[in-house]
Amino acid sequence: MKAQAQETTPEISVIICAYNAAPYLAKTLESVFAQTYQSYEIIVVNDGSTDETEQVVTRYSDRVRYIRQENAGPGAARNTAIRCAVGRYLALLDSDDQWLPHYLETMLGHLKVAPEIDVLYPNAILFGTSQWEGHLFQDECPSSAPVTLEKFLARKCNVFISAVFKRDILETVGLFDENLRGSEDFDLWLRMLQQGYRFDFLREPLARYRKRSDSLSSSSTRYFQNVLRALCKALGAAHTTPEQSLLILQTINRIEAEIGLVASKQKIRARDFLGAIRDITDVMANRPSLKLKLIAAGLILCPELIAWVVTKREANGSIFAESAMPASQLLPPDSGQNPLPYLVTKPSSK
Repeated sequence: MKAQAQETTPEISVIICAYNAAPYLAKTLESVFAQTYQSYEIIVVNDGSTDETEQVVTRYSDRVRYIRQENAGPGAARNTAIRCAVGRYLALLDSDDQWLPHYLETMLGHLKVAPEIDVLYPNAILFGTSQWEGHLFQDECPSSAPVTLEKFLARKCNVFISAVFKRDILETVGLFDENLRGSEDFDLWLRMLQQGYRFDFLREPLARYRKRSDSLSSSSTRYFQNVLRALCKALGAAHTTPEQSLLILQTINRIEAEIGLVASKQKIRARDFLGAIRDITDVMANRPSLKLKLIAAGLILCPELIAWVVTKREANGSIFAESAMPASQLLPPDSGQNPLPYLVTKPSSK
């Protein structure tokens, strides 16, 4: 269905940032054109692509506002689009994902029935790899009402990227942080929740979410480090309350432990069993665990068996070998905060 020319200002601005998205972008755009709700504009920002992304967008030049810029990351690309947007609502759509035909109609209908809601996100059907094909996003990354800062940080409420939110929120919380590549959306949701904006979600799957091994979030270590940067930024923010600081510190502690576990798996697969034991020991210093004690003992008594189990379980994963950075080193230099002892991850000996 072709988008109709709008005689009035479109109510929703659809924001798509594209980097080397040529294989997927046409279907993404066509999923917007097929919407049952038609009061929208589409803004596509080509973030310095080196493939045929521009040629793909050109085919739809009569239905899309197109901007090309030097590569600056997804946060910068989204900001470029937002500055040009005229809609009251902003709808984010990744360049390789797709919407079901009633996405906009259902989302906007819910927001109008519940005007107190500032940010709304749907469920989604996963596709792209056999491992995730047909799974639902909220089955893998759950949400439970109400959405709160505490539940967001504890990952009991996982905000799906293809969200719709009121544009005027950004006048208070600011745009995407262009320095955070890979956690810019986490950072934005965190700032919104800290400042009291209300989130809600729908159980109905309204989008298709492509899982790709080459995505920014495909590396566990890289993703966790990016999230740590966002958390440490929030910790140093002037508007962060003492109660919020405690929640953020607890989350930092947990994520540092998760980075340690990812690093230990990498070392086990590389047959660096002594290094893996050190990483696990560091994690247990803050998070005692019988299971980790048994794994550490197994690495001493039967390391090849543990390596076989880890390799088998991670066979379909996409973890890149990256060294973990302590959260204390991620604090912004002008935050005014000193490195805190309980934020420091013990360095692994080599």
